[in-house]
Amino acid sequence: TITVTAAKDACSATATYTLSVNAAAAPPKTAQSIAFDQALPNVSTSASPITLSATASSGLAVSYSATGPATVSGSTLTLSGTPGTVTVTANQAGNATYDAAAPVSRSFTVTAEASATACFQDQTAANFAAGTTGAGAYLPATGGVSLKPQVAEEFTTTPPTSEWQSFSWTPGSGGTTFAGGQAIVDG
Repeated sequence: TITVTAAKDACSATATYTLSVNAAAAPPKTAQSIAFDQALPNVSTSASPITLSATASSGLAVSYSATGPATVSGSTLTLSGTPGTVTVTANQAGNATYDAAAPVSRSFTVTAEASATACFQDQTAANFAAGTTGAGAYLPATGGVSLKPQVAEEFTTTPPTSEWQSFSWTPGSGGTTFAGGQAIVDG
């Protein structure tokens, strides 16, 4: 609203003008909320990345942040591989039409993987004498030592891999030597 007021006194040829500008208040913004109904169950440290899913009542994009042993990129939550509590927060900052929404958080626990129980520990040749490993011991490309089950006689066919057991092996001070197609682990 613009108001112009002119005043002239009778003895002067000069007039005084006053200009008043009254700006109208900005229209109020609309409130919005975030729906973050996704269940985030407890997981182990080796869990796959999680796609997050929250929506704002305004239809505007929701952003995410995380604390604890995880990171967020876009809507993908990736675990760091260490145990702890992860808290994911969904945010929507608003715009010219909508107020910022109240953040909504969800938490879950990341637990360590259960450690495997080794099926052998510092075995000697005598421990394997009761059976035979034949071609059943091998060194996978990823490291470690894998053994087929011990048996009283050689296999006539290779057992299914579901019956094999593999365990990582970190040699002690004795190290590992390779000779004649065999690996000798001293450690």
